[in-house]
Amino acid sequence: RLQGDWSSDVCSSDLMEQDHSQLFRFLWDQATQRFADLDWARALMKYCLAKKQPQEAAPLIALLPPSERETILQQLVEGKPQYDVIIQALASFDQPISEPVARAVVAFISAEFGKSFQHTARMVIEPFALCAPVSLLEELMSQWKIHEIPGMTESLNRFFQTLQIRRDLEKEFAP
Repeated sequence: RLQGDWSSDVCSSDLMEQDHSQLFRFLWDQATQRFADLDWARALMKYCLAKKQPQEAAPLIALLPPSERETILQQLVEGKPQYDVIIQALASFDQPISEPVARAVVAFISAEFGKSFQHTARMVIEPFALCAPVSLLEELMSQWKIHEIPGMTESLNRFFQTLQIRRDLEKEFAP
């Protein structure tokens, strides 16, 4: 690299082949975020996902275009759950996600409801309320019955209130 070839294609292959220090990776991630370098974000995401370290990629998700973020989010909720990465991925959307990806998130959250420790469901449902399509509101209200899911009353109330307000605002602002 001292010869000046710092392109994302060349250097990302070095990351795959060599074990660089954590500090170097941290600084590289920071520079990628600071300069919002999409090529580097993709290369580092590819590296992290290939190494089965999606938590390392979480801060880079927000740099990707929405369609790529949706693809990664769907892979995360359909694979081995990495809760903090899923939460960061959901929080990176400032627009509603597509219905197919939202349904994958709904399936993930529904599976979490069945577990004895539902802290994860509560953590995931909060950012999901801000990017779930409002078209799913009625369906989810009939599927997720507030009083039938122990320990989720407050979180589900807040989720449904958020979706209802977003739906009302969409109606108000629609041309």
